[in-house]
Amino acid sequence: MDQRVEKILQDLAKQKGVSLNFVEGLPAKVPGFAQRDHDCRAIAIDANLPQHELIFTTLHEIAHFVLHLDKPYEPKFPCWIDRPYKSKFLAEVFYKTKRTLRRRFGWEWQADLWAFMAFPMVGTRDDLEAFFKDHPEKSYFHLLAVAFYTQAHFRKLIQS
Repeated sequence: MDQRVEKILQDLAKQKGVSLNFVEGLPAKVPGFAQRDHDCRAIAIDANLPQHELIFTTLHEIAHFVLHLDKPYEPKFPCWIDRPYKSKFLAEVFYKTKRTLRRRFGWEWQADLWAFMAFPMVGTRDDLEAFFKDHPEKSYFHLLAVAFYTQAHFRKLIQS
C-alpha cells in the first residue's frame, strides 16, 4: 500500500481513538472487522487486499465506530411512519415499511455510504475507479455521495 494512503488511514483511525492493524490470515470472505470492548478499540484489515479495497474496507470499519459503536445512530423516519394508527391495516403497513427501511438502510449500508463520502480524502480517482470496477453493484453510492457533498458545499456557499 502507498505510504501516503497508509498514513492518512492510520491518522484517521487514531483521531477516532481506534487502533488500525493490517493483518494476514483473515478468512476469505472477511476483508476486515471492528472490535470494541472495555479496553480495546481496534480494526483489523486483510493486508493482502488491493489498495482500493484496503481504503474502502478501512473507511467502512472506521464508519462503524463513528456511526454505531460509540453512539448508535438511529435513522429518523417521517412522522407519518412513526405515529400510532387506529386502523390495524395502516398500522401493519407502516410497521412493515419502517422495518424494511431499517433493514435496507441499516448499519452496513450506512457504513458504506460514510466510506464513500470519505474515500476522496484518502484515495485517488484511480482507486475509486478500480473499486467500482470490482463492485459495480455499489456504484449508486457514488451518486449519493456526490449529492450529499454538493448539498453540504451549497449550504456553506449560501451561508457565507
